Amino acid sequence: MQGDEELRKDIDAVTAIRYPGQFAAAWDKLMKTGGHRLRIVAEDRTYNCHAHGLKIEQLPAYQERVAIERNSALVQGTFMNELIERGELHLVEGQSYGPDNIVIYFRDGKPTHTARVVDRNGLLVSKWGGNELIEHGLWEVPTYYGDECKVFKAPDPQRAWKLLEDWLS
Repeated sequence: MQGDEELRKDIDAVTAIRYPGQFAAAWDKLMKTGGHRLRIVAEDRTYNCHAHGLKIEQLPAYQERVAIERNSALVQGTFMNELIERGELHLVEGQSYGPDNIVIYFRDGKPTHTARVVDRNGLLVSKWGGNELIEHGLWEVPTYYGDECKVFKAPDPQRAWKLLEDWLS
């Protein structure tokens, strides 16, 4: 398993909690363990990790589509996989990456999660579950995201939105 196995399993347990009060208590307990860079930076129910990674979550057209469909998870792993296969996401070779990049996690070869790179020190921000936007290190993520990740240069948000619109039609 990539990263700190105990931390990742603790993250699994916390992210499995669906009741806000219980989640908050479990999150506070996890924060007290230290040795990680986890931090809740925002909460929003109107987008998922892939939309956040592609930087389309705040586009008015995206928000309108989410409202009409009553679905904050318009962008799926299958769409991310198609972007990779079509060459719309450009693989970043080596370990050098920065704020213009995204990290996609894979389980059994399939995209499961997308995070934005915040800085060159490996700090990422991604949407976990239905609500929390979390700042974290590369392997400070739930185990169910998988043990493989790749860094990509994503298309600009307008291009990503157009590709998603076409894919959804």
